[in-house]
Amino acid sequence: MPGREAAIDLVNRWFAFANAHDVEGIVSLLAEDATWQDSGVPLVRKGKEANAKSLRYSFNAFPDWHFDYRIVLADEHTVAVEIDNTATWTGPYLRQEPSGKRMAFPEAGFFEIAGGKAQAYRGYLDMHEWANQIGLRLPF
Repeated sequence: MPGREAAIDLVNRWFAFANAHDVEGIVSLLAEDATWQDSGVPLVRKGKEANAKSLRYSFNAFPDWHFDYRIVLADEHTVAVEIDNTATWTGPYLRQEPSGKRMAFPEAGFFEIAGGKAQAYRGYLDMHEWANQIGLRLPF
């Protein structure tokens, strides 16, 4: 499969695994030292183990998290996506008890791909918007 099509396929598989909350599937698409960073969060998750832990934590707190996405631009090294996130807060998160409220927010994301694996993901979203929707107090 040529480079651009392989990059798009990787991202399509990533979202299929994400919507199934298949952490092992997502991690299988990551490079060993892959990084993940969301804007507004003073943390960069690096490596498969750190990313798996973060994903499990989020999916436990938001067990119905769903990602509707559109690929906007793609070449063999980068795939840009627009994402509509929806989720209900039903499990503990950031040392707070869940409100049971639903959130919906947009995100722009960029996957960096090399060697058939995701090397990095950067997500751009308004953390405070979605936190306010569900009554979550952010510690940053």
